Amino acid sequence: MTVHHSVSLPPFGYAHPHRIVRFGCGVLSEIGDILDQLDRSRALVLCTPSGRQPAEQIREVLRSRVVAMSDDVRARVPIDAVDTACRTAESADADVLVALGGGSAIGLAKGVAARTALPVVAVPTTYSGSEMTSIYGVSEGGRKQGGFNPVVAPRAILYDPELTYALPAALTASTGMNALAQAIGSLSTRDSSPVSALFAAEGIRRLIAALPRCVNDSQDTDARTEALLGSHFCGWALSLAGLSAHHDLAHALGDLTQLPHASVHAALLPQTTYWASRRHPGAGATLRTALATDDPAGRVYDLLGELGIPPGLSQLDLTWDAFAAARETLYRELPERWRDEDRAELGDLLVRTHRGTRPPTTAPERNEE
Repeated sequence: MTVHHSVSLPPFGYAHPHRIVRFGCGVLSEIGDILDQLDRSRALVLCTPSGRQPAEQIREVLRSRVVAMSDDVRARVPIDAVDTACRTAESADADVLVALGGGSAIGLAKGVAARTALPVVAVPTTYSGSEMTSIYGVSEGGRKQGGFNPVVAPRAILYDPELTYALPAALTASTGMNALAQAIGSLSTRDSSPVSALFAAEGIRRLIAALPRCVNDSQDTDARTEALLGSHFCGWALSLAGLSAHHDLAHALGDLTQLPHASVHAALLPQTTYWASRRHPGAGATLRTALATDDPAGRVYDLLGELGIPPGLSQLDLTWDAFAAARETLYRELPERWRDEDRAELGDLLVRTHRGTRPPTTAPERNEE
């Protein structure tokens, strides 16, 4: 018997963390059942000030099982907010964290979980995809320090499209681009695999179709459902494949410029899509199929216009001098995967990101030594 070994598919593997997922309109009412399954009975609810109304819905369902609530959720998860939430959890003797909101609320819960090992139940109201990962970050002194810890990955997630109706068009667009960045970036990491690529392609396909509809009509339930499902798949892709070179740049630029996280992701994404497509033929092929175009980077750039997102950092009032200073610091601090021989092309990529110019449409072959 002759055994034929595949030469085109390299060995790969991935972890499959245990999660409880509920998806659909009205599933917020099932949060009591979720706590029963986790054998938890004392919830600290974390939300933004604008999320107080749905947080009160959680209180109505859980009643006495909500032992504390906090709306001290801020962008970039400052360390003092984590400190305060940890003290609140301890004083209330909480045994579970319920995070309602986007990446900031879920990020705060993750920061607390990293210290306390309390399980997290996530109720996403944006398209950040943070609920699907074991990645977290806390900022101190203007710089955000990230980490990976399986304990911070939410044990349960409730996706209720009705909770996204109130999400403003600008946040719908920017958080959706954040999720797209997770999926597109996941196609070119060291741990990319056919499994993560499958999730990435499906997330990209659904989000590209749904986001313009969500922006045009916030009450479009089908579009909101598709966008949530797309962000779920994008988060899966990131959780399986890990952080990408795109994320290196986005987080560094965000720290150095103090611009909104999602806005930096959006401005960078057309440029890093071009970069990844050139260097990773498998990523380029997946993107051409998922985006139904021979010009993936151009399609992502055009999506910014469809969603009303500024295509460049200069449109966010970042001056050239401030950008140039941030770029020089970034050059010194980037990880090794941005090799010295990439410096010139990286410079071009960053200039296009600042100006908001369309990425090149041609992708010449790269000669490898």
